[in-house]
Amino acid sequence: MKLLILALLAQAHVTGRHVDVFGERESAEKAARESDAAGARFAELFGKAPLRVAIVLTKDGKPERDPSGDLKYAVNKAKCIWRWEPGRGSEPDGTMLHELGHLWLIFWADGTDPPKVKHYGSTLPDWFDEGVACLFEGAEMHRFYDQVMRKKLAAGASMPLPEFFRGIHPDSKEKTDRPKIEDRALFYAQAYSLTAFLAERGGAKGMRRVATALKDGKPFDRALGGEGLPKTVEAFDAEWKAWVTRPPAPDEK
Repeated sequence: MKLLILALLAQAHVTGRHVDVFGERESAEKAARESDAAGARFAELFGKAPLRVAIVLTKDGKPERDPSGDLKYAVNKAKCIWRWEPGRGSEPDGTMLHELGHLWLIFWADGTDPPKVKHYGSTLPDWFDEGVACLFEGAEMHRFYDQVMRKKLAAGASMPLPEFFRGIHPDSKEKTDRPKIEDRALFYAQAYSLTAFLAERGGAKGMRRVATALKDGKPFDRALGGEGLPKTVEAFDAEWKAWVTRPPAPDEK
């Protein structure tokens, strides 16, 4: 009991712009810096700040969830209390930012009420949901996805866009007649690649145009033709492939 009390007393609270982080001081400050940078990028892409999240950093699963005791973390109007076990030392925690991106996108697309139908992430198409989360992972993973996508395209192993847009996440348990995309490496690389190209080609306005159309239940092609985006899926596909196969920058080789 004495050790538990000491651990709770040692738990710092770091207030960020988009998050509150609770945990060991150095780890909490690092998580807040990285989360706030990701939150700024989310706000740029989606036109509004992400919903505030309280991040509780755990060690070996402690502190455990406590429905009543966890209320102490809901400061600064945080709408979600989320536990995360950091494990990358001084390296950027891209996995944390990926999962935080999923949370923010769920709240942006679906609000905070429990979903009526089970989805892998938000109600947005799985490829877009996953691609957006991947945008927050950082340069190292982005280079990896780029390399995988170039190899897949060179081998003729990418999925046609209409088929890819219709598919669901490899781990999805959603009850649907849409096919599950079994190739995990391809799913993540192509989802990231398409979303990164969309953000670069159309900028923040183009991203919001597509995200809003998908949120409203419209097909991808209905969002094309504005904000500098190609007018058809076929044109988008051709420009995306040219973008993927462009000569890599020196640090990408």
